[in-house]
Amino acid sequence: MSKSIQELEFSNKQLENELHELKQEAIQNETLMRQTQSRQLDLLTTETLPDLLRNLLSNLRDVYNLQAITLLYVDNDDQLAVLLERHHLSLNDYPTMWVLDEVKNFSPKYAQFTSPILGLVSESEREFFFGDDHPESQNLSQDKLKSCAILPLMRHAEKIGYLSFGSTDPERFHKKLGTDFLQMLATTVSFCLENVVNRERLVLTGLTDVLTGWPNRRYLQQRLQEELARMQRKMAPISCIIFDIDKFKNINDTYGHPVGDEVLRSISSRLRKTLRYGDIAARYGGEEFIIALPDVKLAEAVQFAERIREIVEGHPVPINDTQNVLVTISLGVACIIPEWSEKSMAYAMGELISEADRHLYSAKSNGRNQVAY
Repeated sequence: MSKSIQELEFSNKQLENELHELKQEAIQNETLMRQTQSRQLDLLTTETLPDLLRNLLSNLRDVYNLQAITLLYVDNDDQLAVLLERHHLSLNDYPTMWVLDEVKNFSPKYAQFTSPILGLVSESEREFFFGDDHPESQNLSQDKLKSCAILPLMRHAEKIGYLSFGSTDPERFHKKLGTDFLQMLATTVSFCLENVVNRERLVLTGLTDVLTGWPNRRYLQQRLQEELARMQRKMAPISCIIFDIDKFKNINDTYGHPVGDEVLRSISSRLRKTLRYGDIAARYGGEEFIIALPDVKLAEAVQFAERIREIVEGHPVPINDTQNVLVTISLGVACIIPEWSEKSMAYAMGELISEADRHLYSAKSNGRNQVAY
């Protein structure tokens, strides 16, 4: 009888412990659910890509008290960098975000999963947080990361990436933890990413020249005034290069407008690779282009103009398997240090462009295929 009581007491103690654990798990799940609902509202009301990425990579980390959070996003058309550039940002500003060409090649173990996976961090999970170029490997040693939640991001039955949470607490993300709230969060994140990226693309379309892919005149007017104001505060120079294609009408008349379009595309593509992050380049109209170089003095701008002139001259544009078109450009360069005045930045922009345009006219009058300043 005594033994039976001891067994009952022991069994009762076990049940009490299990009940306590269940209560703690319920409290933890309820807390996470409330936090998730609040974060979802923040995400759903976010309108710009930088704000969304800040919410995902910074705010969520603070709210959930995580030691690591990463976003892996499929960007097979290389649009993300272009969309961020409109906000004067680059992928380098988001070191805990990786851009993937194809998600299926990233982690074969998780390729088939469409729901959140929770558990201890093994070698397979570390690749979601650590890599050769990944900053987490510098800020958090791999052996300190103990548990994680991997959230596959799905849209229209396709995986568009992963949002991954990492903790130094081995009990933080365990397999018994409810995943409903994480699934809800993953669905919200997927929707918000698609929505914001599409919205940014629509805005960018209105500011982009369809033929060349360069920003258009409207974009130039907005950005150049911003940079002029910034250079005014810094008391720093800003240079402007205007160039156009020599005898472009002859190219259209001789080979046809499709060849003329290919010349514009080819030159734009080649010269875009020469630009620094922060430079402003736009198709100004017809065969005329503008490149603005913030914080660049006249002598440096002239050197850059000469370099792009040589690039264009040295790379004839192929128009079929056997024929190339030799193309040259003429360039005008101007530089100012914006000073404070009652005149607007729009006026300063007009003066800068007009001066560069006068030098362009001089380059064309003196024989073309040259830089004037």
